[in-house]
Amino acid sequence: VVLKKNPKTALVRVNNKRYRVSYSILFKDNEINTPFPYFNRTSYETNEDLYFLIKELKREYSNLYDTFSNEQKSLLNTVRVKWNSRITYQLGGKYFRTNRKREVRNEILISSSFKNTPKFLIKFLLYHEILHIKYSNHSKEFRFYEQKFTEYDVAQDLFRKILLEVRLFGKERLLKYIKE
Repeated sequence: VVLKKNPKTALVRVNNKRYRVSYSILFKDNEINTPFPYFNRTSYETNEDLYFLIKELKREYSNLYDTFSNEQKSLLNTVRVKWNSRITYQLGGKYFRTNRKREVRNEILISSSFKNTPKFLIKFLLYHEILHIKYSNHSKEFRFYEQKFTEYDVAQDLFRKILLEVRLFGKERLLKYIKE
């Protein structure tokens, strides 16, 4: 139900929650209007699984990691990785170099919204967060290396669809797209 319009966005109510949504999402050929993909359940549900995927990424993208400074390599080799217990609809993951007291934290959290999603998507989220060890923001260099991910376009598309689905309908609705 569209509650209020302005030139660029509309205030929309879904399941008694209000969202400000751009018209491009509402009316163009986009994530809402295209069918949501079905995918097979994966077994990547523990923090150890995430560590395994980071090791895989380090092997697959060794040429990128060769460009890391010694300090960055040290951070990468000691980074803690875990699933975030909160279900988020804006972030896929987050890299924390320090905590609020400016102490070294060196931790990657991946949103639990992405548990049981395809392996390439989880690897993409980890790859993105690993790039934050080298680049603190989304600079041109960051985007250049991010697009070197082998399945970048497919991962980016599925990532956006999942976040939108979780935001509008909740994590439970995602479960219907997972094949046993």
